[in-house]
Amino acid sequence: MTPNRRARVAGITAIIAAIPFLLPAAVGATALLGQSSGYTAPPAPSACAGTLWTPNPAKALSTADSRFVIPGLTLQPGTLDVTEFVAWDGRSGGVAEKNEQLRIEYWKGSTLLAATPATPDLLDDEAFAWVVTPLGQVDIFETADRVEIVHASEFMATDATENSLYPKSVCITWTPKQTQTTTTVTQVTTTAPTTTVQQVVTTAVPSTTSPTTVVAQVLGETLEAPVVQQAALARTGGQSTTKAGIAIGLLGFGAGLVFLGRRKTAGA
Repeated sequence: MTPNRRARVAGITAIIAAIPFLLPAAVGATALLGQSSGYTAPPAPSACAGTLWTPNPAKALSTADSRFVIPGLTLQPGTLDVTEFVAWDGRSGGVAEKNEQLRIEYWKGSTLLAATPATPDLLDDEAFAWVVTPLGQVDIFETADRVEIVHASEFMATDATENSLYPKSVCITWTPKQTQTTTTVTQVTTTAPTTTVQQVVTTAVPSTTSPTTVVAQVLGETLEAPVVQQAALARTGGQSTTKAGIAIGLLGFGAGLVFLGRRKTAGA
C-alpha cells in the first residue's frame, strides 16, 4: 500500500472512530413517541427518585390556557433534573398540530431562574399520541418558589392551531450545591522591629440543603417526594463536552489525513 493510500485509510478510520462520540451529543436524552388509532391509556410514570407530580383530574394546556403552576412545590438552589416528562393528547378530524410541546420553568417571584428545553412535538398520524422524555438538567442559584408547566405558545412561534395537550406526570430530582471552604494565607512584614505574621482568612460558602418535604394533596393533584432528594445525576455537562472534544479532534485529524493523501496523489 502506498503512503498516500495509507494516509487516506488512516484518515477515514479516524472519521469513523469519531461517530460513537458524536452520537450521544446528537441524540442527547432519548424521547419515546407513540400513537394509536383509538384511545390508549398514556404511559404511567416510571419510578421517580425525586419529586413526582401527577394531575387529578387531567388538565389540558393550549394557546388559550398556557400555564399551570405545580401546587405546593418549591426548590432550593442546586441542580434540577427533569428525569421524565409524560404528555399526551387525543384529537378528532385528523387535524395536524405542529407544536404540541411543553417545558418546565423555575421562577422566583417575577424572575425566571431557568427553563428546560421543550418536549418533542406529538405525532399527528393517528387519533391518539403521547411522549415520554427527559428534559435534562439546569442549575438555579436562588430558591424557586414556583414551578410551572408552560405551553409552547409562550416561548416559540407556533402554528394556527390550539396545539392542546395534557401533561401526565413530571419527575424532578434535586442535588444541592456542595459547601466549599477556602483558606487564604498572606504574609505581613513590619519594619520596627521586623516581624513576619501569618494571617489566615477562612471563607465559607453557605451550603444549600434540602428542606424536609412531605406528601401533599392539593386540589386533587398529588405531589410525592422523599424526605431526602439526592438522586445520582444521569448526565453531566462535563462528559458531553469531553466526548464532543474527542469527536472534533478525530474528525479534524481524519479529514486532514484524507486531504493530505489526495493532495499527494494529485501532485504525484
